[in-house]
Amino acid sequence: MNEPRAVQVELSSDELTLLEIHLRRHLDQVDRELVRTDNPTLQHAIAKEQKILEGVMRRLEALKH
Repeated sequence: MNEPRAVQVELSSDELTLLEIHLRRHLDQVDRELVRTDNPTLQHAIAKEQKILEGVMRRLEALKH
């Protein structure tokens, strides 16, 4: 995985909430794709994407607290 680099983005509370909602929806879709495929290469790629997006989601959630 790539090393994280500092990126600053200013978001309003509404924008942050909207971003979280859309990311959660996408994560739900990614999860459904993961269980539907029998292709091991695709499963690996989807699982990697899911792990990265879940990390982003955790960081976004932490910003709200």
